[in-house]
Amino acid sequence: YFIQSKISKDEISEEDAFNSSLRLRRPEIILAFMARVKGSKIVSDVLDRHPESISYDYGIFSVYVDALRQNGRNEQVRDLFQKYKEQYKNTLHYWTSAYRFYFSINDSESKDKVVAFLKKNKSDGLLTTGAEEFLELARIFVNEGLYELALEPVQLLNNANIENGETVEIKSLALALTKQHQNEAFE
Repeated sequence: YFIQSKISKDEISEEDAFNSSLRLRRPEIILAFMARVKGSKIVSDVLDRHPESISYDYGIFSVYVDALRQNGRNEQVRDLFQKYKEQYKNTLHYWTSAYRFYFSINDSESKDKVVAFLKKNKSDGLLTTGAEEFLELARIFVNEGLYELALEPVQLLNNANIENGETVEIKSLALALTKQHQNEAFE
């Protein structure tokens, strides 16, 4: 609490924030400090100076990847996804972020590997932080024409009583296109 208070009052140095976080094994200290930093260039510069923190926590990894992407440092992003694949392979957000990145740079081969992993594992056993990740998984499946698979994360959301306009839209689209593909197969 004391450190969080110092961060919110901008009374802690970068070094003290990172050292405290690592010493206390509390990644939220780094994340709170990074939230106070303005601009993706500054965020990436700070994390460039503290590479040990990237392997410390997926949230830090994600913040770093987003900052690098915003600064057009795509080769570094590609390298990070490869380097940390084993460490974060059980995190759904890792896979949805990797998909968005490879899709955005038109790397079909890498994107297809991510899709193959997601098809095989869906969300089974993957760590998630919320409903948005399941929704993103459904969007990926729809984008890839995997309509039946898109229904699974939407159903998980429905089972948890999380339904909004987008989940209804994805479910309707997936059901309609699945039925259309089944009809075409019979013709």
